[in-house]
Parts: sequence; C-alpha cells; structure tokens
Amino acid sequence: DFFSKLQARVVLEKAGIAVELAKKSQKNLGDTLLAALEKLDELAKKKKRRIVLFLDEFQVLGEISNDYALEAILREAVQKATYVTYVFSGSNRHLMEQMFFDKKRPFYKLCDLITLNRIDAKDYTAHIQLLAKKQWRKPLEQTTLTTLFSLTERHAYYTNKLCSLIFQKNYPSADTVNAEWLDYVLENKAIIERELILLSVNQRRLLILLANNPTKEPSGKAFVALSDMSVSSVTRALQMLLEKDYVYVNEAGEYTVLDPLIGHVLCLE
Repeated sequence: DFFSKLQARVVLEKAGIAVELAKKSQKNLGDTLLAALEKLDELAKKKKRRIVLFLDEFQVLGEISNDYALEAILREAVQKATYVTYVFSGSNRHLMEQMFFDKKRPFYKLCDLITLNRIDAKDYTAHIQLLAKKQWRKPLEQTTLTTLFSLTERHAYYTNKLCSLIFQKNYPSADTVNAEWLDYVLENKAIIERELILLSVNQRRLLILLANNPTKEPSGKAFVALSDMSVSSVTRALQMLLEKDYVYVNEAGEYTVLDPLIGHVLCLE
C-alpha cells in the first residue's frame, strides 16, 4: 500500500524475485526513484526503525547518464532522509573519487569518506585458523599462511578464492598453496591477456615492469632507465594505469599492480 503510487509489481521468476516498473515509471525514472526513496524514509519514520541502504558498485551510476541527473535526484533523497542512512560503495577508486570530489558533480562533499584498506594478516589468520580447526582439527602451519598471504597480497577476492581451493584438499602445506595458485593463474592467463591487450604499448610495458619491480620512485633515474622510456612517457602511462585501477600505492608506499592475479600473469611473461 505504501509504495502503490510507484506503479511497480513483484514477479516471481525461476531465478528468484524481480521488480518490474510500469512503462510510465520507466519513462520518468528520476521521479520514480525519488518517490521510492522518499517513501522508504517515510515508512521507516512511521515504523520508527533505522534503515541502512547500501549501494554497491556505485560508480556505475556515472556511466548511465552524462548529465548526472540521477546523481542529483539521489542527492536530494539523501539530504531529505531522516531515518535512512546511505552507504555508497565502489571498487573503482578513480571513478568514485570523480563522483564525490568533483565540484561539478551533485555528490561533491555530500558524504563522509571511509577508505577500506586490505584486511590485516592477523585478522585473516584468526578467521582462517578457526575454519582450519573445524576442517582438519588442527591449525595451518605459519609457512602455509605466509605463502597464502604472499600470493594473494591479502586481496579480499583472491584470498577467499585460494582458501576455497585449498579447503577442498587434504591438510595443505605451503607447496599445496603454491601449486593451487599456479594452476589458478594458468587457468586465467588467457582471460587476463585479452584484457591487457587493450592497454597501450607503454602502459603494458610499465605494468609488466611494476609487477616485477615495485618502486617508490617511478620517475626516478634508476626506474626510468629500467623502463627504457622517457620520464614523460612513464608519467603519462602511470597516470592512466592509476586511473584505470591497474596500479596502486601499497602500504609500503610502492607503486605496484593492484590485482595480484594480473601481477602474477605478467611475471610469467
């Protein structure tokens, strides 16, 4: 009853439940979105319940429309909300920064910033060892954990992926972890290579170099000489790789490859 004016219906499908908007609502997507979010806040207020609306991969919104109309509508909803708290999450750092730090964008300085760094090894260890004791009735050796964290670089997706692989085996050693990771890298090598072929020659050359030689001074004489490029070429290529989220600055202050799978594929070349 509360959302009846939105002209939406819930449809039960094989894959689950889907929400379909009437054609009129689709044509006026902005108005429909704002009405839905306002009604959500009204409902929360009526029920005296706090709601957290978590929007993942939010940077994709910026690719839907060039006029930022939806961003403006969302800003209005956020500013009006009293019982709904909004959390905007995204995996592409550069695009998220564009949305929230660009003075010309509706979301400029709208929210508090929360930066999520990679999970600490000690926190991973506590969780993994708890599961290891359930699986094999004893914790993993420290060398096994060290190898796991070294290969995945504590990247959340790959740490979870490699754990899912080794937990299907008998009690694993460091050699088991190495073997499983190498198999995974080789299985995905062709996919990664197809992605990287879209980069320019200089970007690809620099990415390979950073995969094998992380550095704190990418414009320093030693690194530039190693790259066999000019300082300006290194700077331009690095800027593009940072914007595309291929490269990041790690905890040690080094410029290196963000995705450990890509890094290991490049190290094979």
